[in-house]
Formats: sequence, C-alpha cells, structure tokens
Amino acid sequence: MKALLFSTFILLFANTLFSAPDKKGAYYLIEDAAKEPDFAIQGEYSGSYTKSSGTEAKVGIQVIALGNGLFRAVGFEGGLPGNGWDGGEKAVSEAKKANDGTVTFKKDDGVATATIKDGNLHMEWHHGQYMVEHFRKVLETSAKYEVSIVVHEPIKDTGLRRTYPNMVSREGARGQEFNGFMPIDYNNKPNHTTILPYTRLLSSPMDYTPGIFNLKEYRYNSHDDRTINTNHQIPSTISKELALYVIIYAPIQMAADLPSNYEGHPAFQYILDVPTDWDNSIAVNGEIGEYITMARKDVNSNDWYLGSITNEKPRNLTVSFSFLDPNKSYKATIYKDPKDGGWLAKPEEVVIEEKIVDYTTLYDMNIAPGGGQAIRFEPLK
Repeated sequence: MKALLFSTFILLFANTLFSAPDKKGAYYLIEDAAKEPDFAIQGEYSGSYTKSSGTEAKVGIQVIALGNGLFRAVGFEGGLPGNGWDGGEKAVSEAKKANDGTVTFKKDDGVATATIKDGNLHMEWHHGQYMVEHFRKVLETSAKYEVSIVVHEPIKDTGLRRTYPNMVSREGARGQEFNGFMPIDYNNKPNHTTILPYTRLLSSPMDYTPGIFNLKEYRYNSHDDRTINTNHQIPSTISKELALYVIIYAPIQMAADLPSNYEGHPAFQYILDVPTDWDNSIAVNGEIGEYITMARKDVNSNDWYLGSITNEKPRNLTVSFSFLDPNKSYKATIYKDPKDGGWLAKPEEVVIEEKIVDYTTLYDMNIAPGGGQAIRFEPLK
C-alpha cells in the first residue's frame, strides 16, 4: 500500500514537473517551450561591429526569453564565453519584441545596438551607415511636415542642415548632461567649454543646454536617501553659465535648470535678455583649452553681448571694446564672480555692476578659477 501511494505521488509530481509551466512561466520540456514564439529567439549569438577607431570588434550575446515578448541579453566583448570572451565586464540589457518580430538591445551608453532578426545577430554602431540613414530619414520626414529638430546623441554634422534648415541644432559633444549625472572624477572639467569653440563649434550650432544656477547641492544620494550627494558638483559658476549663452552658439537656447532655481534671482535677467540670433560675431581673444572671449551683436537691436570664460586657472585679461559703434556710448551691465569666488569656492555667487563704456574702453577683466563674465551693452540715447 505504501509503495502504491508512493508511486502515485511520483506520477503526479512528474506530471506537474515535466509537463506544465510553473507560476513564472518556466518550462521543463524543450518540446513544450518550443511552442512559445519567443523560444525561437532565445539562444547564443556571435557577431562583430566597427569601433569608432575603425577596427572590427567581436561580440557574443546570450539571449534569454523572459516571457510575454520580453528578453534579456548578456553581452560579452571578444565573443561568447569559451570562444573569445576577454573576461571583462558583461553588458546586460532588456528589450521587448517589435511588431516585425525583431528584438533590439541597446548598450547603456547608447552608442551600439544589437538586433536579433530572422535568427541572426545584426550589430550597429551609433555612427555607422544604418544610423546615418536613420537620421537622414528623420530629418527629411520632419522637413516634410515642417517640424524643427534639435537632436541629442546625433551623428556629426556634414552640412546637411543647409539643405534642411529645420535641422536647427544638435548636441554632438559632451554637453551639460555629463555634468549632471557624472561624479566629479568623470564629469566635464572646467576647461571643457574653453575647447568646444575651437573644435565642435566649427561644424555647426551646439545644444549644450547652459544656464545651471544650482551647481552644488542638486543631487540626492538615492530616491530613498534624500541627503545631498557631495560627490557631484558642476564645474562652473553662474557667471560662466551666463557667458556660455554667447560663447556656444545655438539658434534655440535652453534655460536648463529648474524654474524654482531662477525665481527671484537677479542673474536670470541676463538669460531673459540674451538673444539667439546674431548680426555679427567676433572672437575677441582666446587660447584653446585656456580661455575665450566672444562678442556678438543682436540682429534685432543695437545691443552687444560679451561672454568670457576660463579653465580651472584664474585669468586676468585686458579686453578692448573696439567692436562697439564708435559714435555711441553704452551702459554695460556686468555679471561676474566675486573676487574670492570660483567653481570650487563660491560658484553660486554673482556680482552685478554697471559701467558707462565706449569703443575706446580697455576693460580689466578678472575671471575666477573655472568662472566667467557676461556683459550686456545697451546704447545710450
């Protein structure tokens, strides 16, 4: 009797174990699992992609079906384990199956994708031909419907915006966002914006997203730990943020901070005043990676604007205002860092002062470490 009961238990247990999925949808027989449409995608894949250096890189991917069209991919640089993997860090990504049956996984940095299609692995590099064609299609379609485009994570500018002027601006370099989510050891350094005008900005306007006023205490440790993470600080000052509106050209500019950080702040007036359409632009002085001063004239008025920034070093400059109209005097409203300020000392303090100047004025400009100055010139009647 005991043997019969035991045998009956085994049969019932085996029927449960090997025939039906458990509560999570897992199968114990390949035959049963193969009935699921996701089963055909699950497996190991090998492929390669072209790095930015132009060299070919092998990669291996293990794809796991999670059910309901959701998949997890584990990527291995060099190839699959036992077949080329270099033992480095694994890349894990999840994605849902598209309507056409493909599944596309993206790396966290967004620069490479892996698509499973018809049982094969297709690797694409962010700046490869596939993405070039994708961006062009987006640009052409948006032009058809008269939609202007400001792109982040774009491909590099090639002059296509002259054919499609609805391509207003693009990021295309490490913008302000790299200051926001990167810790101090990895974010942009104070010299970053003194390099961009000599490099990235030679090709097209850039959507850097300047105008941050909350430079130090802006990031919590976590959703549950609402204390300030002191390992994050934006390497700038408010005066430098204002100067960037003149130095980094973009037809559409963003006030990138929270409205609450602008409310009641006198320095916000410069963001309200500064235009984005210029009649004349002059590089007053500069040295790549060290400092730069730009002056620009508003296309809709006789106002001039000036921005000057430095790297991590303090800077003493004598700036000529010879670009001003020789027949006019101007009220210069100056936004600058305090004498003992800088990106590490007092980044959120701003000194605002006014002077009467003209085209003969030689202005002694003292810029704090990692700081800047911004000036508006209004003609006197």
